[in-house]
Amino acid sequence: MTISAADGEVMADGSVPARPAIDDAWRRSSWRWRLAAIVAAITGVAMALLGHVPLASGLAVAVLVPPALIDVHYRRLPNRWVGAAALTFAIATMLQFSLGRPVDLASAALGALVLAGPMLALHLMSSSAMGFGDVKAGIVLGACLGAIDWQLALAGLALAAGATSVTAIVGNRSIVAFGPGLVAGSLIALAAHTTFVVAPDTLDTTSRPVVDTPVVNAPDIDTWEGGEYSP
Repeated sequence: MTISAADGEVMADGSVPARPAIDDAWRRSSWRWRLAAIVAAITGVAMALLGHVPLASGLAVAVLVPPALIDVHYRRLPNRWVGAAALTFAIATMLQFSLGRPVDLASAALGALVLAGPMLALHLMSSSAMGFGDVKAGIVLGACLGAIDWQLALAGLALAAGATSVTAIVGNRSIVAFGPGLVAGSLIALAAHTTFVVAPDTLDTTSRPVVDTPVVNAPDIDTWEGGEYSP
C-alpha cells in the first residue's frame, strides 16, 4: 500500500516524499523535539521584537525552525521554507531601513559566505555528507548572523558542528540531520552575540574619563652620593 506523498507521509517503499509537510513531521516528533522547536521559534521572535537582535535576523531564524524539524525525520530542508526565511529576512531588512535602523549589508553578505562557504565545499566533495538544502539554509543563517557582525558566523558554524556531533554521540548514530544543529547553533550565537563579538564602541576609550596620575621622576644616578639622594 502506498500513502500519498502529497500529504507529507513516508511512502510504503521507504522513499522520502517530494514535499514533506511540517504537520507530519510534528506528529512524528517526540515531545522533546516539539518543545525544542517551540522554544526556538519563540526565542527568535522574542529577540527580534525586544530589539536584542536585528528584526530581520530573529524572524528569519524563527522561520527556519519548522524545516529543521522536517529535517529530523526526512533529512531534507524544503526549498519553500528556506525561501520563506530568505524573503522574511529581505522584507524585515527593508523595514529596518525605513525605520532608520539599517542592516550592514556588506557584513551580512560576508557572514553568509563565511557560514555557507565551508558547507558548500563539503557538499561539492560529498553530497551525501552535506546536502545542498543545508548550504542554502546556511546562506540565510549566515546573513542573519552577519547582520550583527560577520565574525558571528564563525561562532554559529562551530556551534552547529558541535550540536550535531553531540546529537550523533548521544543517539549513537552515524548519520544525523545537520539542519537542527545549524538552526540551534545560529540561534545560540544570536542570543549570546555580545559574548562572541566585542562591539567596536566598547573598544573606544575616547569617551572614558582620564584620571591624572602623578608621575614621580626617578632620580638620576649621578645625583646619588654615599647612598643618599642629593636634589
